[in-house]
Amino acid sequence: MTTDDENNLWNTVDRLRRWLDSTNRQTPKEALLLRMLKLSEEVGEVAEAVIGASGQNPRKGVSHTWKDVESELCDVALTALVALGTLTPDVRGTLTAHVAKVAERSLKPLDSTGQPQDSTERQDGAQVSTAVITTVSSNSEHTFTKHPRDSITLLAGLGVEGDTHAGVTVQHRSRVAQDPTQPNLRQVHLIHEELFDEVAGHGHAVRPGDLGENITTRGIDLLALPTGTLLRLGEGGALLEITGLRNPCLQIDAFQDGLLKQVVGHDPETGEVVRRAGVMSVVREGGVVRPGDTIHVKLPDGPHVPLERV
Repeated sequence: MTTDDENNLWNTVDRLRRWLDSTNRQTPKEALLLRMLKLSEEVGEVAEAVIGASGQNPRKGVSHTWKDVESELCDVALTALVALGTLTPDVRGTLTAHVAKVAERSLKPLDSTGQPQDSTERQDGAQVSTAVITTVSSNSEHTFTKHPRDSITLLAGLGVEGDTHAGVTVQHRSRVAQDPTQPNLRQVHLIHEELFDEVAGHGHAVRPGDLGENITTRGIDLLALPTGTLLRLGEGGALLEITGLRNPCLQIDAFQDGLLKQVVGHDPETGEVVRRAGVMSVVREGGVVRPGDTIHVKLPDGPHVPLERV
């Protein structure tokens, strides 16, 4: 499948969803429920086609072909994608990331010859990881949130191409106000998607990019990584170096009232501030990053230094 074919597929899925929305007479909740139930109908038609193609109905005999089965399976897939598009605007990214997680869980990584890799450590010393990128986002304007993209390009020493926070020196306005000549240690912002699951339990609906991160991850404890940790994104892709913690600010409460206390608090035993709104990094090697890319972690040598706010 070419890039144009791929884009046409996702555009068609989105057009079909919007067409259904335009003719919908139900509430959004009812429409979502009906689209989920439609899947059961389509699966039933697959079963009917299989019975017909194999001639298992003594009254009808062979009433379908295996080509009919293929068509019915395609209807199931298309119906599922449209239903998924009703839940999330980033159908492509969500599906890609999920497929990557299934592959990481079920399939062994491949070595340089394309053979299954038995070791849990790669030749470059990085640990083989089940961590995955679920969403990539950027924004050319100084607003709180960033917009999910099909891909982003990381530029060595700068950050995300076209993003407002890319640069050799600080770009965050609060840092610029303090000293515009400071080195930019906040070129790329990462947040673990598990955080969104946690805050949802407290009534906050947060989606990838909403908190201003460039890369949303799953399956990696970002906050526990030491300073200087290297993250290889994809196979032979971009390389990030973790510099520190994001310092959550009042803009988070302006985005959703009460959300700030869910992402920053105090350790009940030590009283120290606990920051949970992701980590900051700089780009050591550039490259294109997409949802579904795996994340390989290489810890720094020597004593590990816990992350501090940057």
